Amino acid sequence: MTDNVNEMNRQMQKLQRFQQSHEIDKQIEAIQQLYEKLASSAISYTNLILAAGYGGYLAFWATVSGKVPAWLFSLTGFLILTSLTLFIGWEISKMVWGAIHMRRIDKLLQGQKGPHIVAQYQAAYASNQQRTGTVWIFFLIPTVLTGLGAAFTLIGFFALSLWKLTFS
Repeated sequence: MTDNVNEMNRQMQKLQRFQQSHEIDKQIEAIQQLYEKLASSAISYTNLILAAGYGGYLAFWATVSGKVPAWLFSLTGFLILTSLTLFIGWEISKMVWGAIHMRRIDKLLQGQKGPHIVAQYQAAYASNQQRTGTVWIFFLIPTVLTGLGAAFTLIGFFALSLWKLTFS
């Protein structure tokens, strides 16, 4: 009888460990889903800000054509369009790579069943994100430098003009 009670206790402990493990897995999955939603929202917000920034800069730039020297107008136009082209190029590349990667994952996992599918999908997704992140910096740096270069060049010109008007 004691053996039966001990065995039942061991089985109850196993069941409790399984339940705890299952609860932890559910919490991890919920955290991952929340992170993906937050990351998606952050990307959407960033793209909105960038689009508004480029649009605002280009609208302003178009209005100063007769007010700045031709070389400055050309330089700032070249810088901002280079930045915009790099940004658009990155977004298109990311979209194409993502689509290709999803097709590969679909082919890899097609017809398979079981809990290991989720783990394989997550590993493939993480691998794609890591590769994308590695290439991203090569687009980010020149995009930011040329965009800010255009903005600060015009700001510098207007600041110098204001200085001359005020103190001359």
